Amino acid sequence: MSNSLAAIKFGSQVANCQPKALVFIDANIDDHQYLASGVLDGLEVRILPQNRDGILAIATELHKFAAINGPIDAVHIVSHGSPGQLQLGTATLNSQTLKQYETLLQYWKYLLSEDADLLIYGCN
Repeated sequence: MSNSLAAIKFGSQVANCQPKALVFIDANIDDHQYLASGVLDGLEVRILPQNRDGILAIATELHKFAAINGPIDAVHIVSHGSPGQLQLGTATLNSQTLKQYETLLQYWKYLLSEDADLLIYGCN
């Protein structure tokens, strides 16, 4: 096998092994664009609109991404929060609203790989 063909074959195998990850940053965070610009190469960034239900927006983006790329290995969420509460766009996720979002949150698991990570970073 020629060196160039071996490099192409090896390169495609490496590309297929890279984790598939999405980073969601709430637009309500000050300097959210600056945060987005600092995300590592290879991670896809989505900005959650201030005027939209962020939990629904995440489900929509996860669905689109998984339909093209397959199961997602990691989801990072950066938003405002406080003890026991997460703010995502116009949505507030806490013990009182968890039941309201149960179906959407359960849907996420079908879009994630078996060993996927869900990482939440909250600012207050």
